[in-house]
Amino acid sequence: MHFAVPTEWILASVAVGLFGLVFVSAYGVMVIRNDCGTPRMVQIATYIRKGAISFLIAEFIPLILLVIGIMILLILLFQWRLGVCYVIG
Repeated sequence: MHFAVPTEWILASVAVGLFGLVFVSAYGVMVIRNDCGTPRMVQIATYIRKGAISFLIAEFIPLILLVIGIMILLILLFQWRLGVCYVIG
């Protein structure tokens, strides 16, 4: 089965994507140029960043194990393609 997508839609999606990249890049440069604050603010931000990273690691380890388990189950019960698609999704 062949699906035809109009060229205008493809060009519009590329244009919107490029606009988004330009916007995010400009916003990132603006944020980086701002003052970081007092040394105490930087110290508190460092503590928050370390805590957030620790939390994310603690959350992702069980999540990765769950995804791998479901992928193996899908591969064994159905096809390897379904397991790969599940992980990609």
